[in-house]
Amino acid sequence: MTVYALVTVSYFLITGGIIYVVIVEPPSRPVPFLAYRVNGQYIMERLASSFLFTMGGLSFIILDPLSAPKIPKLNRFLLLVIGFVCVLLNFFMAGVFMRMKLPGYLMG
Repeated sequence: MTVYALVTVSYFLITGGIIYVVIVEPPSRPVPFLAYRVNGQYIMERLASSFLFTMGGLSFIILDPLSAPKIPKLNRFLLLVIGFVCVLLNFFMAGVFMRMKLPGYLMG
């Protein structure tokens, strides 16, 4: 479990661009999203998107034990609900982030 925790934390930091932030030192602004630039990001935006990437991966890890043969029905149902809620939340929040980055994205 320790190795898994280290891999998950390192995945969060790498997808959040911590290496880029340390090397380039972009300015930290009070505005969390840099609008109209898909490839430009502020530090808080990086961390928020990294959290979404990590939550999306963890949701599939939560859904994995559903294939075990002797899992109780209540546990199976709870894992199913939590996993699908995380997947759907991740999907819709990514759309919200894109609409914040590019106002009018997929709106017409």
